[in-house]
Amino acid sequence: MYEQFRETAMAAARLAGREALQRWRAPHTTRSKGPRDIVTEADIAAEHVAVELILSNYPNHAILAEEGGETAGDSQFSEYQWVIDPIDGTTNYARGLPIFTVSVAVAQNGRPVAGALYEPLHDQMYHATLGGGAFCDDRRLACTEQQSLSGFLVAVDWPRGEDIRSRMLKAILACSAQIGGWRTLGSAALGIAMVGAGIVDAYMHPSLHAWDMAAAGLIVEEAGGRVTGLNGSTDWWAGASCLASNGHAHGALLDLFQSISDRTDSE
Repeated sequence: MYEQFRETAMAAARLAGREALQRWRAPHTTRSKGPRDIVTEADIAAEHVAVELILSNYPNHAILAEEGGETAGDSQFSEYQWVIDPIDGTTNYARGLPIFTVSVAVAQNGRPVAGALYEPLHDQMYHATLGGGAFCDDRRLACTEQQSLSGFLVAVDWPRGEDIRSRMLKAILACSAQIGGWRTLGSAALGIAMVGAGIVDAYMHPSLHAWDMAAAGLIVEEAGGRVTGLNGSTDWWAGASCLASNGHAHGALLDLFQSISDRTDSE
């Protein structure tokens, strides 16, 4: 069953990605959803085709989509919910910065069990099933074996709230001497997935949503890595913060980011 879910997730992600790619170089209609948070006509269109495809296969399943919100499925099938981010990295997309992805996952009783991330500009598909491993196209993924923080390449993205952003900056400055290097992508889902792909050693963000983490977090775990909230919670898909790593020095990273973890998940 999980394999069938993965195939649907991949098909929906690819369809949404192609919709976004068709509009990539055209002028965009953009509106603000809140501070440092925008949506374009491409987000809406990409989400629509993804939801339409999923419901054609699983009409009784619930949907949680970034732009369309949450819809309930048939109570008989309420254990299944599809989680969709039609364009993760909308600001990048709207400005012509070529770093964005489409994320589609399905959760069973809240826990992601299959998911896909599609990079339309590179025609590249990350995908995973619970217990079935993680892949990029046909290549099996594995996290890095880097163990020393001094060699860690850590990806981060910036939260929108001023207070969390200030605390995050202080934490990064405080621990920079112990970390090998930093990168920021502007796409949380892609940043997390890159841990599973062995491109970066860890990813940290103090303020995310389920649609940012569902597929990518599963990819990391199935690639041999570890995902928690910044408070150490293993139910990362139910929280608001994320630390994904290759599994080595994860506890040390949690300690370094302790100053921003205490209040994050409630904000």
